[in-house]
Amino acid sequence: MLKPFLLLLSLCLAATSPCLSQTNPLLNRWTTGANILYLGIDNELRAAVGMNKILSARSSGAAIEVNDDSASLTVRPSAFGPVTLLIRTETDSLSVTYQSDFLPVPQIGLEAVGFNIGFLSCEQLAMARGLQLRGHRTETGKIYENCRLSCFELQIGEQQYTGEGPVFSEAIRQALQALKPGQKIIIRSLYLEPLEGGRPLRLEPGRVIVVTD
Repeated sequence: MLKPFLLLLSLCLAATSPCLSQTNPLLNRWTTGANILYLGIDNELRAAVGMNKILSARSSGAAIEVNDDSASLTVRPSAFGPVTLLIRTETDSLSVTYQSDFLPVPQIGLEAVGFNIGFLSCEQLAMARGLQLRGHRTETGKIYENCRLSCFELQIGEQQYTGEGPVFSEAIRQALQALKPGQKIIIRSLYLEPLEGGRPLRLEPGRVIVVTD
């Protein structure tokens, strides 16, 4: 009779243990749920539904800040590889391991023209309506499917232009159509925002497009 009692007691203790190992209690706003942290950016981890208030967090592989809402963390990993976060909430402690990886380079396209184009004819310039981003098919986390382009900076010839949203303004379109063969377009900066809100991300691709006949 003692063995069943001891088994029941051990199960109860396991269920109420203050140290829990969770697979994915916090979701990165930049991913589709994959346990990924990106190097070089502020990764905002949102607490899963039903998770208690976060009191503190630490890690030897990342800088961590508990945000003011006590329901999310800002994490900047310091090196490539696995990163374990130790999180204390009002009721328990969590040990969560993520994979730190390099931010994937997006494919950049001009709407109605195509992606990753290094040369544009004057005819193609007349069709360019705006900028588009997409990740590679093998990309883990699908970061570019979970964000929007809020603004960008272009160099068109020798002039700098700033645009809001993915669509080119009339001034930018006129500047593009005035380019001559041999002149360049340089995509200087892209500002992204996660679709569900959160900290923005700035990319500096330095992508060069040369105008041809």
